[in-house]
Amino acid sequence: MARLHAKDLRLKDGRSITLRSAEPPDVEAVCALTASVTTELAYTLFEPDELGHASVRIGKRVRDAVDDPDE
Repeated sequence: MARLHAKDLRLKDGRSITLRSAEPPDVEAVCALTASVTTELAYTLFEPDELGHASVRIGKRVRDAVDDPDE
């Protein structure tokens, strides 16, 4: 997985954001975001019973990317 170097950006509405790769401390927040978005959409990326498994896969991908950023 490619790794993004942190980059500060300004949105059209004037807000500033930092775009960067997810890291292990982000796993919980990424999983929570995935769960909240999934419940909002008519078309979802996961079946309801798959979401728990997806959280484990997302966490593993983030940890793997940090351990081996060239992979």
